[in-house]
Amino acid sequence: QTLQKSHGILDGSIVETISPKEKETDGLMGSTPSQVRSIYFGGGTPSLAPIETLRAILHKIYSDFRVRSDAEVTIEMDPGTFDLSKLNAIREMGFN
Repeated sequence: QTLQKSHGILDGSIVETISPKEKETDGLMGSTPSQVRSIYFGGGTPSLAPIETLRAILHKIYSDFRVRSDAEVTIEMDPGTFDLSKLNAIREMGFN
């Protein structure tokens, strides 16, 4: 079973959108018995999103779903949209 959800996250405004959207994931955990093997942030250059936004979205995913300890957590990044400190912050969040 595949669960897919996409959001435009070019700025911090998505954080205000997350709260109402959280209701959409309520109860899904019980209907998805298997663990999440892959989390993918892609399309629209998600690396442009502020670190706090990415962190909030990942936190919501990890809170609402069973994510395997060896899950692939990836983000699409345009080399011109980040610096070393942003790359380090992304790695510290668990992106691999």
